[in-house]
Amino acid sequence: MRMNKLNTFLLYFIGSLILVLGCSPDSASEGEPSSSSEDAANTDNTEPAPECSAQSTGDEEGERIHSFTLKACDGTGVSIDDFCGTGAVNVLLYAGWCPNCISNLENAMAARDTTFATEDYQGVAIITATASGALPNAAYCDQVAESVAGTDIVVLYDENGEIPDLIANGSQNDTQFVLDDELNIRFKGRFANNNEVDQVIASVLNE
Repeated sequence: MRMNKLNTFLLYFIGSLILVLGCSPDSASEGEPSSSSEDAANTDNTEPAPECSAQSTGDEEGERIHSFTLKACDGTGVSIDDFCGTGAVNVLLYAGWCPNCISNLENAMAARDTTFATEDYQGVAIITATASGALPNAAYCDQVAESVAGTDIVVLYDENGEIPDLIANGSQNDTQFVLDDELNIRFKGRFANNNEVDQVIASVLNE
């Protein structure tokens, strides 16, 4: 009699154990997609990188800006194409004999460096001439760069005098551009209203 009760108890215990193992979390999750697979699928919605075709020749609004390479004050070559992918680029043609150029660099562009500090923005000043009208060199570039020390403005100099004809209809001074992330010219103006320039930059950054 005791043996029958023992056998019954063992059979009950073994049956219960089989039921518990059969409903374990591992077996219940078989065939279900893992969370890592779902996460990987969700990362496929990335935006394509901006495309900046090389050797463009544009100089008007709606066109990709003409390709060029100039020197920074330390002699490093900097191509306009290096700024491909930047949300908005503000380019200023600066002549040392031009009061508006000096004001726009030291005031308007310096202020933008603060205003858009948390945005994907870059200011670029291109020196086309010295105060005497001569072509700029590295020493003069250093002098201009010192006037905006503490900002992230990139200062370049046009030692061969080629930039005015390439992008500014021959003008050396105070032409401003706003470029988008594919270096398309979204704004071009000489003696431009800086409030308008600011608005275009903000609009391009918000796209």
